[in-house]
Amino acid sequence: GDPSGERILFVAASTPGLYRIRVEGMLAKALELRGARPVFVLDRHDVWHEEHLRAFGFRDFVFFDDHAPARAPSEARAAELLARCATIRDVLALEENGYAVGIHSASRALNRLRRGTLRLDDSDVHAELHWALTNSLVAARAAESIFAAVRPAAQVATAQNLTPWAEFYEGGLRRGV
Repeated sequence: GDPSGERILFVAASTPGLYRIRVEGMLAKALELRGARPVFVLDRHDVWHEEHLRAFGFRDFVFFDDHAPARAPSEARAAELLARCATIRDVLALEENGYAVGIHSASRALNRLRRGTLRLDDSDVHAELHWALTNSLVAARAAESIFAAVRPAAQVATAQNLTPWAEFYEGGLRRGV
């Protein structure tokens, strides 16, 4: 691709399933042929995703793991934020640096617990919310770091997954990307 072309950030390239990565690879190749410079966000441990993209000729990767902050401070911050919540509405209202981490966390917890509602007095729910909120805090910081490093003109978001990709979608929307 043209190294001077506008960077297009492909997020969620590490979502389950190699079929999606093949579709994203074809889309990225079409954009590259039109002068864009695709950049892929990958999890370092998802080697098959990287290998499939390399087969398309791509070499511009950003690893989520390299931009994610240490987990322990995010775990402590998640505990601090949750301690202030008396109701699920309080959880939904949680924000950190402009990211709706409460909504993302509640959504993720609902999905993982396979429940229709979240009760804060349920220890399983509280533990799941803490885990999800920690992940959302990590993802929001990683997204900020990646957007700053890559400075994309646009992002392609084909997956409809939750954390960590929801934070990328939100960060991109706030930047008009």
